[in-house]
Amino acid sequence: MLGNGEVAENGRPILAEPQDSTHRGQYWSVKMLDLNRRVVENAYFVQHFDDGGNNASIDYLLQWPASLRNPGNAQLTILPVPGQEDAYVIASFNKKEKMFALRGDEMKIVPLNLKDSTAWVAFDEVNKPKIKSPWWEDETIFALNRLPAHATYQPYASEAEMLKDKTFYNTPWSVPVSERYLSLNGTWKFNLVSEPKLRPTTFFQEGFDVSKWDDIPVPSNWEMQGYDHPIYCNVEYPHANTPPYIMARPGYNDGGANYGINPVGSYVRTFNLPQGWSKQRTIIHFFWRI
Repeated sequence: MLGNGEVAENGRPILAEPQDSTHRGQYWSVKMLDLNRRVVENAYFVQHFDDGGNNASIDYLLQWPASLRNPGNAQLTILPVPGQEDAYVIASFNKKEKMFALRGDEMKIVPLNLKDSTAWVAFDEVNKPKIKSPWWEDETIFALNRLPAHATYQPYASEAEMLKDKTFYNTPWSVPVSERYLSLNGTWKFNLVSEPKLRPTTFFQEGFDVSKWDDIPVPSNWEMQGYDHPIYCNVEYPHANTPPYIMARPGYNDGGANYGINPVGSYVRTFNLPQGWSKQRTIIHFFWRI
């Protein structure tokens, strides 16, 4: 099966891979430009088969964004193999008498030869599957288990207590002085993983052992506490440009060697509610204070 290694970055070689029905990089759509020219487009990522153009160092089939109006290096010719049922050869349209054939696990650019069985491909017509993605890759989900947003306000036990707290009234980013307020700032237990599949999924349950977790001050930025790496990006993303899918960006991240692909921090703190709070509505508020 021809795929992109589930990597949607520009320039990724097209490889021969074991078939995987959940692998988005293995679903391609053949589109007709005219009677002779075709483009092969990924069904999930904005990527197309590309012959590398005039770059002499590229001797393999790769992926690159293209458009039907300006297909450029994505123009291909798909030729039937004489005497072979459902066997075809993918050839470059711009590089005359050149086709793509397997050399190892890569599709290399070689002289056109319809008898070369390492260049033969077959096409299966399938419907684009609905591959389930995790909820954090669903752009329609903005928040979970969160109350509706509203303007800043602070509850007080009485009007007198509110009027007495002049500092918070004048500077609402300061710490309020109220019987109805409990700060959770301080030392929390902390665990960091480089991607969501490695995270502990039951850490919030009572009895979960966090004794071997690190301590971290809250509020703080974990990169400034020695975890992962701070990243400054100007005009580029540190992840692959494949919304809504969150994927590593080869060359920028080197497969997670430089920083977490999609790091997840888990925090735990045990605290006691003040006396009487259990009988009234209590809201926990997570926010960064500068």
